[in-house]
Amino acid sequence: MRSRWLVAACLLAHADAFALKRKGIAAKPKKKKVKKAPPSPRPVTEALPTPAEAQLARVAAAAKRCGPDIRRALAAEGYFSTENFLDAAAVAAMAREARTLDATLVPSQSTRWDGKETVAYDKEGVRSTQILGGADYEKAPRLTEYVVALTSALAAEA
Repeated sequence: MRSRWLVAACLLAHADAFALKRKGIAAKPKKKKVKKAPPSPRPVTEALPTPAEAQLARVAAAAKRCGPDIRRALAAEGYFSTENFLDAAAVAAMAREARTLDATLVPSQSTRWDGKETVAYDKEGVRSTQILGGADYEKAPRLTEYVVALTSALAAEA
């Protein structure tokens, strides 16, 4: 009898696991738990402002805040001056752009009336350049946006 059980044990040891499972003889193997990766964050559907849009918004807000003072000073004195018109980071970024334009600077000119005609003259120690959009926009995008936003904001308030 003992040999019969031994033969049966040998046959079972070599039998196909699937066949044993089908006959209900084999024990079910335990499944390993696999940790699922956490769900990936959903993409932001709301677009973040581009640097140009952010610059336009900063300048428009500053122009709105100082607009009445700007118009009053321009009418009375011909210029406007204030501190902290824009935050230090925006000013530093525009200053970096301005330094890249050094090669385009030329002596600044002005005109005066000498009683008979308008005479052009160079301003001593003053250099200037033109801020151009279009194909030259990438040379100074923040400066271009500053001019556009300030001009637009002040014109809208007038």
